Amino acid sequence: MGIKHSNSPGAIKLHRVSSVGGYGKHHYGTITILIGCLCGMFYGALHCLGWKYLFQIQAWSLLWRGSSAAVTISSTMFLLGFGYYELWSRNYKTKHRRRIVWVPPTILMYALGRILVNILTVLSLFSLPPSAYDTITWTKFFPHL
Repeated sequence: MGIKHSNSPGAIKLHRVSSVGGYGKHHYGTITILIGCLCGMFYGALHCLGWKYLFQIQAWSLLWRGSSAAVTISSTMFLLGFGYYELWSRNYKTKHRRRIVWVPPTILMYALGRILVNILTVLSLFSLPPSAYDTITWTKFFPHL
């Protein structure tokens, strides 16, 4: 729009501008990662409930089990790795080197697990049981068009 962005000196001095030091000593990034990891663990655990679901092909069943376990385990590994290396490690160089080792594999494992779970969810619609096509009896009690 042509308007230049500037931070007031008072806001910078009081650390109220996130780009120049955040909002004080609060760890909003840590809370975001904690909530994200807990949501990922819940997502994976929810899909682990379908562990004994019978797919049309045995390989799909094995992929479902592996991908739902991968989502749960990778979220847990990321949370534990972040907690250990980021919060309790004091040496910056060691912390940075270790981050390169554990972050990409856990993110890749999580992403592949999520993609496979979503693909297998759609593929499971090809083999619905015959009862899925039954008309529900309580619908005749409600007038509808």
